[in-house]
Amino acid sequence: MVLPFTKSEIKLLKEINQKGSVTSSTQKSYFLKISFYLAIGKLKKYGLVQQNGVTKWNEKIWQLTEKGKKFVKAYEKLEKMLEAILSEEG
Repeated sequence: MVLPFTKSEIKLLKEINQKGSVTSSTQKSYFLKISFYLAIGKLKKYGLVQQNGVTKWNEKIWQLTEKGKKFVKAYEKLEKMLEAILSEEG
């Protein structure tokens, strides 16, 4: 199966996992806010992120769902396994 996510969307998921939550202003994965919101919409559609309130500036706060946390954990495990294979000699 080919994953339906771009590198930037994966980077955003990892960033949310690391920070606990992000807003359009605190995230570092996307330069343009429109791209951030398109990515959030897609990740929400797959059930990987959810809104968790708003800031005092009325920005939505986004966090991973349990499914999102499982996805990031599995993705990072797979990355490590593939890196190990590629670093083998021969």
